[in-house]
Amino acid sequence: MTPQSIVFLVLLVLIVLLLALVDRLLRPTLRGLLEELAGLPVATDFYLRSFLLVIVLVGFAGVLGAGHSDLKDGAHLMEYVWSVAGGL
Repeated sequence: MTPQSIVFLVLLVLIVLLLALVDRLLRPTLRGLLEELAGLPVATDFYLRSFLLVIVLVGFAGVLGAGHSDLKDGAHLMEYVWSVAGGL
C-alpha cells in the first residue's frame, strides 16, 4: 500500500467515527427541538435525515479533498500524523 492510501484509509475511518459521534450527540436534542418547533413527526424525520446527509457529505468531501501527494515512500511517522491532522 502506498503512503497516500494509508493516510486516506485512516482519515476515512476517523471521519466516519467522528460523524457517528456528532450524530449520536446531537440527534436527541435536535429531535426534541424539531418536534417542539414543527409539531409534525414527518417533518422531524425529514430534517433529521437531511442533517445526517449534510454532515456525511461534508465529512466525505473533506476526506476526498485532502491532498496527500507530498508523502514519500520513506516518510517518517510524524509526517503521516501531520497529513492526517491536516485532512481533519
